[in-house]
Amino acid sequence: MNCRACGHKNKRDEGRCENCGFELSFQTLPLKEQRNGLQKALPSGGKKHPPRHLNSDRKSPAGFFGVVVVVLGLALTLFMVNTMERPERLLENGNDSGFEEETIVILQDTIPGIIGSDIVYVFDPLGQSATPRTNINLSLIPDGTTVSFLGQRELSIKPIVNFLMQKMGSRDFNILAVDRLCCWTDSTRTAFLEVSLIKPPRPVSEDSLSLEPVDLRILFTDSWIRGMVDEFRIDEIEPTVGLVYNESGFNKVLGEVSRSLGRRDLGERIITVTILFPDDTKLGQAMDILTEIAPAVDSLGYEGFLIKYAIIED
Repeated sequence: MNCRACGHKNKRDEGRCENCGFELSFQTLPLKEQRNGLQKALPSGGKKHPPRHLNSDRKSPAGFFGVVVVVLGLALTLFMVNTMERPERLLENGNDSGFEEETIVILQDTIPGIIGSDIVYVFDPLGQSATPRTNINLSLIPDGTTVSFLGQRELSIKPIVNFLMQKMGSRDFNILAVDRLCCWTDSTRTAFLEVSLIKPPRPVSEDSLSLEPVDLRILFTDSWIRGMVDEFRIDEIEPTVGLVYNESGFNKVLGEVSRSLGRRDLGERIITVTILFPDDTKLGQAMDILTEIAPAVDSLGYEGFLIKYAIIED
């Protein structure tokens, strides 16, 4: 018979097919008997369980991770496109050079801009040291660079004066132009008082003594104002009350000293003004007085100021 499985023609109708090995006698049975096994459920060897996909609570994280990866990739792509575009520069002839000069952003220090000096030494809370604040390269300081000093009103003037004398007397200050002494007037550090400073005179030889400045010293204390020019034995004293600016007392002292100097033959010598305060004076007290007397000193053509302190004995 012909095998119904592979179609091979066998010489018998029982046993296995000579080609595929399928049982030939099973193929001769009626269809009802052949399909009888399909009507019965397969025997179960244990406890029945519902299909796995119907009772499982576990969820695969693969989908979530896939979404995260896609979002991060999109964000990174947008960032690179917006911030890392290839720089281009067109030359005057219209050709693309293929590169752009690098732009360096330098943060500007606001203190030099507020004070108006190239370098500003800002004193620490004790007034014993100061930090230079500047927007110029300190390794390439040009000749004539202006330098100012800035502190709080409550600082003692004694350490400030010591710092000024040390700095202005150093070799580093030979090429620098000493500018001003300043102090803040408010807690917001937006307003300040200022007075001009001069360098201490350099030692001179006897041959050039005739060009040495005339040193006018004015001392302010709680009890009096005193104007002195030791070279000409000028010493004018006017009583006052408290370490404050006394306009009439100061003008009287300065007027007497000025008249005495006018009777001397000074030639081309200039007159410099040194202001002395008691060693326990605060910077704010000194600045209040200095800003008041500055117009009178300037009107006489005198150069000021050199700031010093004195130990006052009762």
